[in-house]
Amino acid sequence: MAALLPNAAIWMFEEGGHPAIMTNAERAAEVICRFCSALDAGAAAEIQ
Repeated sequence: MAALLPNAAIWMFEEGGHPAIMTNAERAAEVICRFCSALDAGAAAEIQ
């Protein structure tokens, strides 16, 4: 999937269950918002 999206990254959470987007909702939202903001700005996303 990451190969199909420009500036994509794979993010692994240290803790949590499946699906990680729910068990780590706040952190996942931060990562997703940074990625979307980078797309809006036309910049490469550096997700840390």
